[in-house]
Amino acid sequence: MHNDEKKKSHNSFNLFSNILPSLGPIALVTFSVLTVFIFLWGEIVADPQIEVYQFDAGSIEQFDIGKIVILDDMNFYLIGMEDGRIRAVDGRNEQSGCNVIYDSDDIRGTSKNPLSITGVLLDLCSDSVWALTGDAISGANYPLRTPQVTYKRGEEGILHVWVEVITVLDR
Repeated sequence: MHNDEKKKSHNSFNLFSNILPSLGPIALVTFSVLTVFIFLWGEIVADPQIEVYQFDAGSIEQFDIGKIVILDDMNFYLIGMEDGRIRAVDGRNEQSGCNVIYDSDDIRGTSKNPLSITGVLLDLCSDSVWALTGDAISGANYPLRTPQVTYKRGEEGILHVWVEVITVLDR
């Protein structure tokens, strides 16, 4: 009798044996509520406004290694890299809020430019300088944005260069 009383008193005061069966449903409800909260936070409060667009930069025949193609109306610079790829450089400097300009005679970019050609991209607002590849040279410790470049055949069968631009808009 003494052992039976000991077992009963031990079982009635065992905290884990009383709580353990309800932990699964509590964890499931907590996880579900947290998931819904995170989803709503992302959709309502922290929803970044992202704009994605592509544009045709022209026939691949106009590009060459070390040659820069300037798209003034869109403020983009495209340059043929030494490995045969084409790099697009966004001329908008998000840090200063200004657009860069191309200086073909500036020699500061020679060591970073394809085929060691002269020329840099300048931000007159911040006095920052970038190589034609978008790599920072002076005044800034960040590169210019370099959007994704792909190639697609046009209706005439000629390969075209396409640039995909992703921009996070201010709310």
